[in-house]
Amino acid sequence: MTHPPGGEPAAATPDDGVAVRISPAQVRRATVVVLVLVAAAQAAHWAFNRLSNFIVLLLVSWLIAIALEPGIGFLMRRGLRRGQSAGVMLAALIVGVLGFFAAFGGLLFGQIRQFAVSVPSLAAGLLDWVNQTFRTSFDVPTLLSKININAVTSHLTEFAGGVLGIVSSLLGAVFNTFTLLFFIFYFAADGPALRRAVCSVLPQRQQTLFLKVWDVSVEKTGAFVVSRIVMAVFSGAFHSALFAVLGVQYWLPLGLFTGLTSQFIPSVGTYIGIGLPIVVAVVHDPLDAVWIIVGATVYQQVENLFIGPRLGRRTMNIHPAVALGSVFVGAALMGAVGALISVPVAAALIAVGQSYAHRYELVDGVDGVAAGS
Repeated sequence: MTHPPGGEPAAATPDDGVAVRISPAQVRRATVVVLVLVAAAQAAHWAFNRLSNFIVLLLVSWLIAIALEPGIGFLMRRGLRRGQSAGVMLAALIVGVLGFFAAFGGLLFGQIRQFAVSVPSLAAGLLDWVNQTFRTSFDVPTLLSKININAVTSHLTEFAGGVLGIVSSLLGAVFNTFTLLFFIFYFAADGPALRRAVCSVLPQRQQTLFLKVWDVSVEKTGAFVVSRIVMAVFSGAFHSALFAVLGVQYWLPLGLFTGLTSQFIPSVGTYIGIGLPIVVAVVHDPLDAVWIIVGATVYQQVENLFIGPRLGRRTMNIHPAVALGSVFVGAALMGAVGALISVPVAAALIAVGQSYAHRYELVDGVDGVAAGS
């Protein structure tokens, strides 16, 4: 090993062919660091599992507050303060939801209960239709026992019928409802105060960055959420009316299911949305299933040509692969609610990313075409 001129001997490195000695203190420090990282990962995993429901409530509250933002801005321009405007919009939302359940709640929950009870008979009827149509010989009792639908229905009935289960479910629903309403009002009314509180602990350069991220996420995500909700209302109303006219059983929950899935689950949501009504209809009258396909196809064309473009002028487009991937991630992390809110959350992240992404000139050959051709 060479010495630098007029200096101390250079430190040994692996390239010098000299073995580097690791002291016991370094081993202990590395071991402690690894153990701390593992413990932190386990603690984060435990905390996420414990707080997943609360995180979902926060995300849903934030998205609903963003959806109320256009109405809040309208009322503020008419002279109301922000807190008053947020209160009026939240009250209007509550009245609208209560009005819907007052008009259709009994019918909706009654049809949902009947549908849950009739799942085994629907499965048996569908299998009979498959056997008769395609001349197969599937054994209904054997398949049902393998799928174990009867056992699942029995467990659900026992759980729903237990007094303790009913009381705990009601208490949980009431608590979650009040928590949701509280955070909706907080995000809607105290949005500027929240921004000031966050900015007060950030340097000025970081404050500018935070405010830009906030404004972009609210503007883009708000437009996206509002357009999705409006289109879901149109789709749900049309398909519910279509199913009711055709005499399809459980037409109201099936129509709402179609409206939600077609708008908040990208790419495959439309097919999932009409798939369940088709299964229900084909058991009783296969011709109804044909009319459902025709009606859904006509509505999809009207939505794509007229409703979607008008509502989507101020919103942003999300690549179907990104949107579908976000649905899978949301469903894996937070279940059905996570799947529904994953696309708006992804819209916010993409909007923020697009605001700070740098675009560069493309080199030749990016599109698979050789230079000069």
